[in-house]
Amino acid sequence: ALLYGVRILRPQDRFNVISFAGEEHLMESGLIAADDKGRQRGEAFVKALKPVGGTNINQSLLASLSQFNETNRDRPKIIVFLTDGLPTVGETNVSRIVDNVRKASRPGVRLFTFGVGYDVNTALLDKLAAENGGTADYVEPKEDLEVKVSNFFTKVNYPVLTDLKFDMGGAKT
Repeated sequence: ALLYGVRILRPQDRFNVISFAGEEHLMESGLIAADDKGRQRGEAFVKALKPVGGTNINQSLLASLSQFNETNRDRPKIIVFLTDGLPTVGETNVSRIVDNVRKASRPGVRLFTFGVGYDVNTALLDKLAAENGGTADYVEPKEDLEVKVSNFFTKVNYPVLTDLKFDMGGAKT
């Protein structure tokens, strides 16, 4: 599913991949162009990922948020957070994780969460997504992760409405 997400990036997109099994590990120190070379780098990084235990949700989200700055305000800024576990490494207190993400959040960055399997904290993922302009989705073991995630990437790559504004024309509501 993650490979699909990397493969469908457009050349004008920028991205990074962060592993958070144990300590967070960034593919690159910052966002890179999703040109042919960048996507190849992303695919190689994803293919090398191994499930080594431990889930550092807090630090990976903080590292993800730090990838964004105030420049390019017209570009969508999206974090796709895929996890199959509970926070077990680093900060494990759910309230503190939410507070840390709230403090580190950047204007315009949307956080979409995917919980895979039954061993995820749905309340945490729901709250993180809701507070950061995204949605949470869950994939049970019998469901097809690739189909669900590919549907998500299709939606965010081709949004129907963005930056919607509503003008009441001075009418009191």
